[in-house]
Amino acid sequence: MTSYAVEKYAEKIHKKGLFEKDSLIIGIEESDSVQILGKGNNEKKIVETLIKKLKKKAIIWAHPIEPFKCIIDYLVYTSNGKAIKPEDYESVVLIKEILICNTPEVETLLEALAKGRVVIVRNGSVIITTRNNLDFAYTLLCALCFSCSVKFFTDIVSKGIQEQNGEKVKNNLESLLWSHRREINQEVKLMNGPFYHEEKIKAAMAEAGLYMVTTGLVDANFGNISYRLGNTLYISKRGAPLSELTGQITQVPLEWETQPPEASTEYPTHRGIMINTTHKAVCHAHPLFAVVMSLNCPEKSLCAYRENCHIKCPQHRSLGDIPVVSGNTGGGPLGLNQSVPPAVARAGAAIALGHGVFTAGRIDFNEAIIKLQNVENVCLEAYISLLRKKGIDISVGI
Repeated sequence: MTSYAVEKYAEKIHKKGLFEKDSLIIGIEESDSVQILGKGNNEKKIVETLIKKLKKKAIIWAHPIEPFKCIIDYLVYTSNGKAIKPEDYESVVLIKEILICNTPEVETLLEALAKGRVVIVRNGSVIITTRNNLDFAYTLLCALCFSCSVKFFTDIVSKGIQEQNGEKVKNNLESLLWSHRREINQEVKLMNGPFYHEEKIKAAMAEAGLYMVTTGLVDANFGNISYRLGNTLYISKRGAPLSELTGQITQVPLEWETQPPEASTEYPTHRGIMINTTHKAVCHAHPLFAVVMSLNCPEKSLCAYRENCHIKCPQHRSLGDIPVVSGNTGGGPLGLNQSVPPAVARAGAAIALGHGVFTAGRIDFNEAIIKLQNVENVCLEAYISLLRKKGIDISVGI
């Protein structure tokens, strides 16, 4: 990998707006050669040691800025030194747990990273390691950011603001809620359908994918999108970043029931929606508060399925008029392809528990994305109401 390619990832991390640019360290190993990008000589030496001794292919060491730093600090403080357990489905699959390290000393980091690939140091920095490539390390970083945000907003409700830095946490909480509301409610003016030619379909999908990312409805490395033309389904490829869909869209005959090798793992659910409705456009995104509120089940502590509720939840729940359903990614008897399509047929949208939202548009992506906005607004308002019921007075208008 060239230094230019590594710098592109550094720029992508910077554009997330969550980390300091000047203190970012990226290390990769290729052909027995270690390449380090960054300015901190001591941290660069540590990264090189971690790569060599742990046999890692890529490491990202980043320092959060506010308000994300406040989220990290809160989670570290309330963890009491124990590993942080992500609750959203994607992060559980990718990360499983986030370890806490007391100091950024090399021996301490070696011990922690021998047990897991994601660490938060008590000084607030985060370290991502993988035996895969830098692209996967970046995906893990995105998962860390989302899982920590979900965990923070979930724990604020269950644990409260806490006395340490309470005013700072409250101010950042208000700032995060306000900025998220502004971000997701930008006007939707996308290409008008229906679309009858492959070129137009792919252009509309790329435009909608980029819009979802830039307005905070999904992180670029997650989510998927599709469009139906006759008996053909155009769908984003597996692992395709929604903000860069050029060359990342495949087409599959709708009669194809098995998982196509290139298509998104959510193909069975997209297909199910298409063959059970008259909709042509489907979006799957991970709006933050839809995920947070889907996890807020008052029956969970007593439920026999609480360890696997995202797969098989016995409760019939909804947020506003939108059904909350459970199921595994992909197909199978417990797959989202069983629960999501009938919910979308009834309501035009469905919230997959701890996972994200599926919406559909009759002729183009305008309707599907407006539905995403509406679902997230309903869930954001429900979250603010929940805070106030818990005695947390937040200055955010509904």
